[in-house]
Amino acid sequence: MPSTVQLRYTIAGFSEYSGQYAAANIMYDRPHDQASRWSSGKDNATLGHSWLLLELETPCVLGERPLP
Repeated sequence: MPSTVQLRYTIAGFSEYSGQYAAANIMYDRPHDQASRWSSGKDNATLGHSWLLLELETPCVLGERPLP
């Protein structure tokens, strides 16, 4: 299995956000804190997709990894 490396990134763009759930909130790893989430406030099934664009500090190859 390939090694896992923490990547440094900045938020380069996003579709929109709702209320206090700005895209910058994902920069803080607090999974149990509602304030560390991003939400577009859209119902993606009817209004289209929401997106985030991340700019990586260094070039890399990304892939999915299975959840534990």
